[in-house]
Amino acid sequence: MSAEGETPERAETPAVAGTAEVSEGTSAAEVPGETRVKVAGADVTLRLPTSRCAVESVEGAEGVEEGRKILVGVRPEKIALLHPGEAEAVPATDNQLTGRIKDAGYLGVSWQYLVETPACSDLTVYEQNVERDTRLTAGADVVLHWRPAHTFALDAAQDAAAGEEVL
Repeated sequence: MSAEGETPERAETPAVAGTAEVSEGTSAAEVPGETRVKVAGADVTLRLPTSRCAVESVEGAEGVEEGRKILVGVRPEKIALLHPGEAEAVPATDNQLTGRIKDAGYLGVSWQYLVETPACSDLTVYEQNVERDTRLTAGADVVLHWRPAHTFALDAAQDAAAGEEVL
């Protein structure tokens, strides 16, 4: 993991350091300095800085070759939830998904949401308990968004569930 603790290099790292939401995808055409990943099962392409992509490139290539299987992830506290009527407030540069809240739980300092999206059936989101939108309840449609710099990618040859503790 990087010195900042935010860019895992192995699939087991996110589970050891906390929680991370990881989905499988395929690398798409790159823009210099940016890796794009088409998420499996979803009509969405996520962006991240190439520096946050812990996938070895073909020798001599810059970035990740197109069509490569990748695990793409984001930590749940980096994701923001909005009511669909406020989707225009999402910066055009952010990664974005739509989903439906399956469950919402009050944790004191934060709210934990379990959201079903085309990219991940059980995506966890933590939001600090500052100003809660009371429309964000089980069954509500939502827009999830986060900065590309908060996204990371790992080689899909790894086990996405590595490091998870089974209770």
